[in-house]
Amino acid sequence: MECNVALFSDFVPTFLEYIMSAFICTDRHIATIATALFADKRQAQEAANHFKRENIRSVNYRYKEKTRATKCDMAQAADLNTFTGHDIAAMLNCLDYQSCEHPDRDLLVINLCARILDHQGAKASQSSVWAI
Repeated sequence: MECNVALFSDFVPTFLEYIMSAFICTDRHIATIATALFADKRQAQEAANHFKRENIRSVNYRYKEKTRATKCDMAQAADLNTFTGHDIAAMLNCLDYQSCEHPDRDLLVINLCARILDHQGAKASQSSVWAI
């Protein structure tokens, strides 16, 4: 029996759109990343707000929604003693993945953070954490 590939050519991209997903990361997730990477509270807040704004912008674009971005609640940050640098790198990978839908996304802050973690030797592949 032969498979008619042309029969599925229109179906596969549509199917993939439904199974590929993006979600808005929690303030806990975003605040934990920002707190881990920035000792200065003002810088951590600015980075967290940027991450959240880009994440929401991505999900809005992907699903044609209109969720409004708000400031990230830094009080939601998890205790950093429970995470390794590898865990923070994995959480940053998750945030990056959830924020990649918009074609004009701003990569400046997330790339800076990835470089910091890389410089510290943190590898996302060494962690089972994805989202908190």
